[in-house]
Amino acid sequence: QQEVVVPTPAWVSYRPMIELAGGRAVEVHTDAAQGYTLTPEQLRTHITPLTRVVVLNSPCNPTGAMYTPEELRALAAVVEEAASSVAPDLVVLSDEIYEKLTLTGVPHFSIGSVEAIAQRVVTINGLSKAYAMTGWRLGYLAGQGDFGVELAQACARLQGQMNTCVTSFTLPAVRVALRDCAEHVEAMRQAFVRRAQLACELLDAIPGLSYPRPAGAFYAFVDVSAHFGSTSPNGCAIASPTDFATALLEEQHVAVVPGEAFGGAGERCVRLSFALSDEQLREGLARLDRFVRSLRR
Repeated sequence: QQEVVVPTPAWVSYRPMIELAGGRAVEVHTDAAQGYTLTPEQLRTHITPLTRVVVLNSPCNPTGAMYTPEELRALAAVVEEAASSVAPDLVVLSDEIYEKLTLTGVPHFSIGSVEAIAQRVVTINGLSKAYAMTGWRLGYLAGQGDFGVELAQACARLQGQMNTCVTSFTLPAVRVALRDCAEHVEAMRQAFVRRAQLACELLDAIPGLSYPRPAGAFYAFVDVSAHFGSTSPNGCAIASPTDFATALLEEQHVAVVPGEAFGGAGERCVRLSFALSDEQLREGLARLDRFVRSLRR
């Protein structure tokens, strides 16, 4: 059974997709202290002769983590080394759907641009996030060389038997988005930078919450485990992220995503989104603050 290395916390669909394809997901746990990014040592340790794919997601959903160019080059060196020895068919699957939504001065870098492993990288992207074309379900992948051509042809054969093709009238919009909308994307990115700063300021004032500053996307992955063992005003016992999220929704009408499904450190965390107006963000985090301060032991 072929293995796929997945750094966790990770997007919830990775594991079931791997398992549906007959593979085995090998989760590599990262934590807040390391910024929820995979280290070269961790990657090297988890590659075996059965390893077929390494999944990377930068910027990351759910953590907001983002690899620097130097970090990705270091991971690429491990991949190159492993491909020449223990795992000759190794491929990197790089999910870069949030590439345009960077929140700090760190530039986005695609690991597929590292020449030494370029023909081992499949880059996945789409229009849903940076271009706000969520409902149209437009995505694409790219690979280099003979491998890239073979992969594209295989995907076409599979897709042709499932949903045939992208809806034709959306294709002109794709062209306009990619060619003519850079200014709009940058304006949206700057809005997310402002909202990320606002979210962090408000979160920092709430007792018992911790998180690494998001570097990309529009999420904060907040550790709420300091409040495990407490009870909400309505009598809900808080013993997990799901308990925390459920009580917060029922008692303050604020929705967050429990972290358990993301794996790894998610068993202590909830995911917050700041993809909303400043006013809604202020109100939502004010309600979160009231909820946390109302918990009793």
